[in-house]
Amino acid sequence: MSDTAPGGELPWLVPPPYDASAASLTAHAHAIGEAMAGRGRLWLGPFAPPSRLPAGFEDTALVVPTSGSTGAAKAVALSREALLASQDATAQLFADDGTAPSTRGHGFWLPLLPPTHIAGVQVIARAHRAAQVLGLEAAALPAPLPDLRGHFDAATFATLAEPALTQAEQLGLPAITSLVPTQLARIATGTSGADVRSRALLKRFAAVLVGGAATSPDVLAGARAQKIAVRTTYGSSETAGGCVYDREPLPGVQLRVVDPDLTGAGRLEISSPTLALGYLTADGGTDSAPFGDGPAPAASGRGPPAASGRGPPAASSPQISHSSTSQAP
Repeated sequence: MSDTAPGGELPWLVPPPYDASAASLTAHAHAIGEAMAGRGRLWLGPFAPPSRLPAGFEDTALVVPTSGSTGAAKAVALSREALLASQDATAQLFADDGTAPSTRGHGFWLPLLPPTHIAGVQVIARAHRAAQVLGLEAAALPAPLPDLRGHFDAATFATLAEPALTQAEQLGLPAITSLVPTQLARIATGTSGADVRSRALLKRFAAVLVGGAATSPDVLAGARAQKIAVRTTYGSSETAGGCVYDREPLPGVQLRVVDPDLTGAGRLEISSPTLALGYLTADGGTDSAPFGDGPAPAASGRGPPAASGRGPPAASSPQISHSSTSQAP
């Protein structure tokens, strides 16, 4: 699971290929915990890890895949500081807005996304962060972790959610989960008895993060009308996951629309302590775009956030600025 590193360097943690089984999810959760504890660097990239990190990437703690603007395989390198900044900004928001005030914004996380990309990784990493901050004996995750093989539907969700909610209550923690829009739609719009039961369970979660693609306004309205605590998120691997919740930037995140057209659409510039170090490439090199002043690649379609409370500009291309990377969220 770990690759030997040159003297003094942290080893690469390379879990076996993910197959959605409980054992596979457990292996990834352990590796994520080791990386967040500073005992290794987690490699989830689309090619083999380098024997030595290039200059400027020495603080890498996590590498996740991305296709980039050209479709060529790249790997996004994130520091532990960026990951923690993202986790702590989410916790600060949840503490301040009443989602989880008694637990300093931390909660018990039900992982339903693959831990091979940033959204799924951060669900598990936030659970490890909750344990660290709150002094828990283990990460705030279901035990045992769920088997995610097979089709996701209302019945599947109910089977996974019930024990997670029970364990969360036993720990005195609010339950939180993260879904992609298709998962939310299946639960929120179904008409069977299993759908009704799953919605009743989903209503017991203090927050349900939804991202990865645009969510239908009708689905969102329907879910919220049923008192499901949906929180829309916008972000990418390059921002350590969601950096905008419900169209507002997280604490420490700054947005600016560059060169807007008459409709307000333009390039979205993001300045944040959660930003990646850059890209690693299969040939052992690096790629800094869009981390700088050059052209930015096309956005990955997570829906337009609001910038500074103004109208909803289209994020046609995120331009990532490092001007705030040293600031705490």
